[in-house]
Amino acid sequence: MKIDGKTFVRDFDTGKFVAKEDARTKVYSLASGATLIYELPVCTNLDGLAFQHEYGHLYLTDGKELTMNLSEHSAAGRRV
Repeated sequence: MKIDGKTFVRDFDTGKFVAKEDARTKVYSLASGATLIYELPVCTNLDGLAFQHEYGHLYLTDGKELTMNLSEHSAAGRRV
């Protein structure tokens, strides 16, 4: 099942839920609740994919068009 939209994560400092800035497509398995797959945009440079760690967040980037925040939390009230 594919779902398009924004992801909400909990800000540990305030206890509030905040939306991540980028919208994305998630693919959920109906057979396994533990599997989560992100559908990458067609323009993604697969050869350039790399993980970056910055300000307590984990990002997936291709160095060109794609920068996806993979963190499941908000840090100190900053937007994610």
